[in-house]
Amino acid sequence: MDFYKLEKKEVFDFLKTNELGLTNEEVKKRLEKYGLNEIKKKKENKILKILIEQINSFVVYILIAAVVISLITKNYLDSIVIASILIINTLLGFVQEYRAEKSIEALKKLETKNILVIRNKKQILINSKFLVPGDIIIIEEGINIPGDSYLLEAYELEADESILTGESTPVKKEAKSIKKNSIVAEQSNMLFSSTIITKGRGKAVVVNTGMSTELGKIASLIQKENEKQTPLQEKLDKVGKTLGVLVIIIAVLVFLAGLIDKQDPSSMLLIAISLAVAAVPEGLPAIVTISLALGTKRMVKRNVLIRKLSSVETLGSTNIICADKTGTMTQNKMQVTKFFLDNKIINPGEESSSLQMMHNIMGNCNTAVLPDIGDPTDLGILRAATKCVKYKKIDEIPFSSNTMRLIKKFIHLQNLLLKKFMIYALIF
Repeated sequence: MDFYKLEKKEVFDFLKTNELGLTNEEVKKRLEKYGLNEIKKKKENKILKILIEQINSFVVYILIAAVVISLITKNYLDSIVIASILIINTLLGFVQEYRAEKSIEALKKLETKNILVIRNKKQILINSKFLVPGDIIIIEEGINIPGDSYLLEAYELEADESILTGESTPVKKEAKSIKKNSIVAEQSNMLFSSTIITKGRGKAVVVNTGMSTELGKIASLIQKENEKQTPLQEKLDKVGKTLGVLVIIIAVLVFLAGLIDKQDPSSMLLIAISLAVAAVPEGLPAIVTISLALGTKRMVKRNVLIRKLSSVETLGSTNIICADKTGTMTQNKMQVTKFFLDNKIINPGEESSSLQMMHNIMGNCNTAVLPDIGDPTDLGILRAATKCVKYKKIDEIPFSSNTMRLIKKFIHLQNLLLKKFMIYALIF
């Protein structure tokens, strides 16, 4: 359903809801119908999967074959050595990847979203996983949108949709229907799951939750995608296959040469098999795994969590990284380093007769909330307003692209705080 094309009444009729929100009884029914508001993951035995990945290599297959042949030919020492190397290699890779997987799962559990909704005609705070289509949510600056929603009210509302579009510049949102066909990035009357409100406030009705959201659709596509081998895995498989073919050819030639020379067939077979086992590089998988494990350990020290050992090699063979600007390569944070006041540059720690007024303007004419809620520029300005004296606001004219300013009126000041100032900011 293209909700962005509908009028407010049409959306309410379709979802069987209204401005006063759903009742608790209706919410229970919808939770049974739609399920929890969560991105569902494909069920799989992670332990078994990680273990299989450690032995899913042609070189390992050759080593397993060498162990079997060594046992058949009663070369017990060779079989014990090769089997030990295989077990150590498998355990080392398994432990490293299992730890990384558990760490990633722990990080996901840290994120708990709460959202203000209207239910039974009252505003209540709930865990976002209990959100259902038809719920009325209250939109405020800094919140993380818990489900795809149709805007009912919007006041100077902007959202960061970089998680969907890759564009870090906040998008302006308006509560009005769109008649033409529009892509996600152009649906200005919709808010999407996991996007962040950077400015303004409003009210919206939830239209999709869980796997039905735009983010859920992306998650479904990713889970259907088959994992490709890394360059190192491809090379090891190629080496294994080449080595396997050469060993078999050499063993057959040695056996045939012995028969031509009228040697005992059973002795020649034993010699050929022993030669084949000796030619297998049983230390190769262990050396590769240990090298990758050491690389992973170094990456962890630099706050980089590697899920798969082979990813270290992939990163190491990367020549060019294409990344999107602010918020991806950078932290999307601003910091005030100098002030331009009274026609001169002033460092933050310096004293000036006008500096107190400037701090008051910076701290009061601001919609951000420390430590990190709001527009990055506003947050940078607010952090620099260390000497700000807070006043009680009695009126406000929101920032707009037309006026290019935010105006607030305070009860202790009879004039508007409109003193002009310039700020040199450093993006880092």
